[in-house]
Amino acid sequence: MKPINLLKFESTNPRQNLPESVRYKRTEILFQNAFLRKWIETKKELGVGGSQFELTNCGIADYIWVNSKKQIDAFEFKMTSWKTGLEQALRYKNYASRSYLVLPISIAERIILQEPSLKRMNVGIYGFDTQKKEIKLFLSPKRQKPLNANLYEKAICVLKRKRNFRQICESL
Repeated sequence: MKPINLLKFESTNPRQNLPESVRYKRTEILFQNAFLRKWIETKKELGVGGSQFELTNCGIADYIWVNSKKQIDAFEFKMTSWKTGLEQALRYKNYASRSYLVLPISIAERIILQEPSLKRMNVGIYGFDTQKKEIKLFLSPKRQKPLNANLYEKAICVLKRKRNFRQICESL
């Protein structure tokens, strides 16, 4: 059975917070969509995913993936500002079993060499080459219990309100 990518969340669009000069640039979303197409194509684990998952006090994850065991993986995509992306990915660990930062391969290669502390943070780092459609996992995080059990339960409650999520869970 193929992984499913159907959840839609009604979160506020964080792009509205940006200055008008960059608000409508779509580089990051195009990067995200290209990565996700390739990533889902290679995914062997059954689950469901969705974009723009908002949880109060944790921000808006660019993408989440929930497997059949209801373990949540959260993704943050950045084209340049990797430190901001890392901060966001760290917040998602409050409710997610794993958290990833996805960057262009050239940036991921550079920060992996410069930042030995990344491994201790237990945040996964993916690099993606949009031209070659190539994904490279630079750091693989260990799956662990979310840091905050209450926020995890809150995230699962948000997900359970989605019909597609309930249908998938019932079919497993």
